[in-house]
Amino acid sequence: MATYTGLKSLHDYLSLIDIPDGLHSIDIDGTLININIINKIESYIYDGVEQFGNDIDDGPLTILNIKGDLTINEGQTLRPKKRCKGFAVFIQGILINHGEISMTALGAKGIGNNINLCEIDNVMQVIPAGGALGGAAIDSSFSGYGGKITYGNNGNNGNNRQSGGGGSSCTNIWTSSYARLIGAKGGNGTSYSGGTGAGGIVKHTSGSWTYTHPYNPEENGGVGGKGYALQSNVSGTNSRLSAGGGAGNNGGTGTYGASSGTMPTVPQPGQNGTGGLLILFVTEVRKMGRITSKGSNGGGASDAAGSGSGGGSINIFYTDPNSDLDYSGVNSDGGIGGWGSTDHSTGGKGSISIDFLNLDKYFIKYENKTYYRYNNQWFDIDLSMFTVEELRLLRSDSIQKISERIQASFAVQMKLEDVST
Repeated sequence: MATYTGLKSLHDYLSLIDIPDGLHSIDIDGTLININIINKIESYIYDGVEQFGNDIDDGPLTILNIKGDLTINEGQTLRPKKRCKGFAVFIQGILINHGEISMTALGAKGIGNNINLCEIDNVMQVIPAGGALGGAAIDSSFSGYGGKITYGNNGNNGNNRQSGGGGSSCTNIWTSSYARLIGAKGGNGTSYSGGTGAGGIVKHTSGSWTYTHPYNPEENGGVGGKGYALQSNVSGTNSRLSAGGGAGNNGGTGTYGASSGTMPTVPQPGQNGTGGLLILFVTEVRKMGRITSKGSNGGGASDAAGSGSGGGSINIFYTDPNSDLDYSGVNSDGGIGGWGSTDHSTGGKGSISIDFLNLDKYFIKYENKTYYRYNNQWFDIDLSMFTVEELRLLRSDSIQKISERIQASFAVQMKLEDVST
């Protein structure tokens, strides 16, 4: 295991340094990121046999570095074998995806980090440490004799490379006087995970009362919220109330109310999983196919269903402007609420970003040297020989206006060894 330092983005490390297979750490502009990298030294066809990544859940960022083309066969899904702190696929050739690349239900527990991905037009593209907020808690009341069901709020959708938030509790009241029932909020997203879903809550008791859901979902991609059911003891067929659990890592448990009577259905736990972080760097997209990072569904229950978890952040960068950008198969939806609440209490969508990365106007500083990419090659250049205006032109869209003196300077530079793109 080694620690690599000195570069300011994930793309810089994967472009300039030949990091060997295995567990390592990279310092990205002051943020230490643990990685598990797998290198393929030539074009690779994924047939579903090989598994990638960590043997335990919530492990480091999994990186698949392919020094050639990547083809995914029809019916196959390229994904880490365990949930992890992101999946980055670095393709130095063509992507032909007849199957799927996925981080669905593979978001990881853990505090988020800001992660620099690459620069576009001198602006760093960053995965933010915090994702979108979870759905706000329901505050429901009823006066009189009877009851009221209020569906939970959906998690907020992610923006600017955020994951989505988790859905909040569905509430179910019955009273003979006045009742107020406050559900649990949905979990917030992180850089590594969509927000967790809240468990449903049902309370059927006589008299006047106010009650707050005692079990919030865990933050930072943790366990989904527990369902909660309270009622006066009753007997008879289908008299026992139930509440479903929220989706998360793992899903929250479902519960039932009275100890007597029978239930029409058994309350379900929330599904395991949250949407995870997915990053693709590719030269040319020939077929994008399905690229997904979806949340998981809440648990069903007869009286108050659990809520879904948020979708993950999907980030795709391509360097060939002739790429096929049919993104109809790209999906970062949040999970839906459990049955009985499927149109509500849904996790928020994760952000989807598809960007052209123009590397022919790209600087990297590393180990006190400055490298510049020109004509698909990296060169070590001396910036002191250029005027401010010439440097501006290097970074502008007017590359053809660079003076002959600057052009000539590239000819005498030695191409970096062991660097391919």
